[in-house]
Amino acid sequence: ALTAHAATRSASRPVTLLRGGTVAPVSVYDGTSLVPGEFLSGPALVDGPDTTIWVPQGMMARLDACRTLIIEVER
Repeated sequence: ALTAHAATRSASRPVTLLRGGTVAPVSVYDGTSLVPGEFLSGPALVDGPDTTIWVPQGMMARLDACRTLIIEVER
């Protein structure tokens, strides 16, 4: 069984959260450094070598044992 624990952010980046809205700092996570069992809450960005994944506010992302990033509604 995986032990769930919070991921450590690697940086933050300014992002416009709503069209025409103000810019806010958003946590950024290095997708290649995440380990199975780690989770993070949105709003956040997960940077990979060839893509960036947006995790919206109210959502949670967790890395499973197969290194798949699962995004679901935060409880």
